Order: sequence, then structure tokens, then C-alpha cells
Amino acid sequence: MTLPPQLSPDYRFLAIIGHPVEYSLSPFMHNLAFQTLGMQCLYSAYDIEPASLREAVNDLRKLGFIGFNVTLPHKESVLSLLDDTDYEAKTIGAVNTVSLQEGRLIGYNTDVFGVLKSLEPLKSSIEGSKVLVLGSGGACRAVLYALKKYFPPSLITVATRSEEKAKAIIASLKIEDARVVHFSLANLSPKEFSLIVNATPVGMAPKTDDSPLSPSFEIFKHHIVFDLIYRPLETTLLKRAREAGAKTIGGLEMFINQGAKAFEIWTAEKMPVDEVRKALEEKLKA
Repeated sequence: MTLPPQLSPDYRFLAIIGHPVEYSLSPFMHNLAFQTLGMQCLYSAYDIEPASLREAVNDLRKLGFIGFNVTLPHKESVLSLLDDTDYEAKTIGAVNTVSLQEGRLIGYNTDVFGVLKSLEPLKSSIEGSKVLVLGSGGACRAVLYALKKYFPPSLITVATRSEEKAKAIIASLKIEDARVVHFSLANLSPKEFSLIVNATPVGMAPKTDDSPLSPSFEIFKHHIVFDLIYRPLETTLLKRAREAGAKTIGGLEMFINQGAKAFEIWTAEKMPVDEVRKALEEKLKA
């Protein structure tokens, strides 16, 4: 891992690490924000395989990066490589933002803020209702934590292919009103849920025709369908939900808000959210 060449010595460097990361718009978002504010910062993407994670994190520290984002599949495994984590990241067991402070790597989870801001306008419809969450990875952890803390439902159903892993997450977050079912969703009644959240990568570019819900799982008008994927702007799942008359929430708002929180942690500056949102929408529609 090397620094980009031919830049002023005053430049500060940031990055996103994941596998794969080629479709991430984090570099576009953060570099646009830096340019808008006239900041000498550069944000890059590095594709890091799991076996190389420790080496990559050490490189980022040695090279003096002021911070970096962490995406699939490293959100949980990166924890053991950090010097400390804030309360939420420690409780959730997943990190998506790291800041280098006085030589120490500090982990945060700004996904929680992204979930909160995305669902906040619909709080009254979610509180006390039944919720279906698809997936059991790092994003799922943030969703479950945010739901429990800010929108406590009467029951959370987690659908996953890794049932033991999901049960462990629920236990670690001390969520009492929860159950785990297989990803096939057999014997579940779709009507019982008010909110359906896709916290899996199913439907993400380049496999945009995929959907985490089979056609046999009916979507109704009363449903709120929240897909954490932001690329494409409207996933196959969201298109189907829209056509069914359901309320849809794309991953773009979560993406922007978690990014704005990370931006503030790294720079102590507010991200120019309106400019960033407009540019991202134009790019995703192109």
C-alpha cells in the first residue's frame, strides 16, 4: 500500500478498505466534500482480502492516514486490530469508521446514525410493530442496535443462512423480543411485518437483478421496505415494493448520513450534505 504521488506534503489521506470495493462511491462522496470545502484531503479505495487485513491496517497506521472506512467483509474482524472502540461500536461488535488519533486507531460505528436518520421520519409506524431484518453481518448488527435503541419494535425477526451467528448477535445486544428464522422465510406470514430491512449485499451492483426476497414472499401496501444498498439507487427489491404500493427507503440516505458522521469524526467539519446528495443522485441516475 502506497500514498498517491505528486501531492502537496500538506495533504491528509483517508481510505475505504473492503473486498470488493470497486463499486463503492465513498471516494466520490468524500473527495467531493473535501473539494467543496477546499480541504487538502484525498480519499482512496483499497481492495483488501481477509488474509491481508492486518497488514493493510498496519500500513494505514504507518503511512499516517488520518482515518479510514471499513466495509464488507471486515467490519467485525477489524475490531481486534484497533487500539480502542467507542461504546456503540464495542456494543455492536462491528466497526465501519476508524480514526487515527495520536498514533492510536479508534473504531466507531456510524452505520447506527445512518439507520437512525433514515427511519426517523417513520418512527411512529415502527415502534411497537413487528420487523423483519434480512442478514446477520456487520450491517445487521447496526440495524438491530438502532431498532432496539431508537424504534423498539414488539418483535424483531432475523432471517439468515447463519442462524447460530444471528442468535449470538441478538444475545450480545441483549434483545429479548427477537427470533431467528432461515433465510427461506418458510411458514412466515408477510402481513405481520410493518418494516422489512435488507441488510445483505443481495441486489448490489453488479448483480442488480438479484433480490433477497423470493417472489413467493408477498409485499403489501402497509409495508415499509428499507434496503441498505445504495447502488443501484433503486434495487430490484425496492422496485417490487414500490410497485406493490409500499413505502420504500433506499440506501442512499443511510450512505450519506453515515458518511457525514465519519467525515465529522475525521475532520471536525460538517459535510456539505446537500451538495453531496445532489451529486450522488446525478451519478447514480446516469
